[in-house]
Amino acid sequence: MRFKYSLLTFSLIVLITIACDNDDDLKGIPSLAPNVKSVNVGIGTLVFAGVPTDVSATIQETEKSPLSAVLFEVFQLNGMTALKNGTIEDDFEEGENVVVWSGAESGIGDLTTGDYILQVTATDTDGNKTIRSAKFTVPDYVIPDLCQEEGKVTVVLLTNSDTPDDVGLVGSITGWGGQADIAMHKIKNGVFCAAAPLVEGAEYKFRRQSNWGLQEKQDNCNDGNNKVYRTTQGTLVVISVPKWGGVGC
Repeated sequence: MRFKYSLLTFSLIVLITIACDNDDDLKGIPSLAPNVKSVNVGIGTLVFAGVPTDVSATIQETEKSPLSAVLFEVFQLNGMTALKNGTIEDDFEEGENVVVWSGAESGIGDLTTGDYILQVTATDTDGNKTIRSAKFTVPDYVIPDLCQEEGKVTVVLLTNSDTPDDVGLVGSITGWGGQADIAMHKIKNGVFCAAAPLVEGAEYKFRRQSNWGLQEKQDNCNDGNNKVYRTTQGTLVVISVPKWGGVGC
């Protein structure tokens, strides 16, 4: 038994030594396909019918695994057939790449109400693949044209279904009340929208009846900080307001 144990130990030492000696050879073999770090779709996983929506994936390329192509596919939740698809081939850079599938090309805004999966497949030059996906929802309402104006930001407000209709947007663009609040159009109970001339750094809030006593509130009924618009948010912003002054606070 001692002889067998010694022989096994010797064999393991030999195997480990061989693996270490061949380490330089292993360096030339990609250990991983490009890493799909995140899949970004919609605003808070919402994609609105009729609104061209860009989707993207953040992918880490390495010297050992150069990125060759990125395939975007849209499936109905639990579906097997791709409803939309598109491949992007580009001169990707080593390091982190944000690959965008534009709304004009994807046609995602044409989808009907329901739950969907966006699947992203990153392929390197050796054919190695990494797949990652994200769920998104097309809600049962459409953002009207009056909330989609050229040169303005479409602001969608999600709030309690019993919120009255008299909701407005107030902020630096209205002189914080020096001008009339921008009226929020009611799409359905609890969903409002407006086309607002927001610019980089513009601050704003929501209130009812142009009354600060009826302004938006946090869950704990505090006022909370002003919202700040950044151009990196694009031309569609979705905001959730849980409570209002005078209604539950």
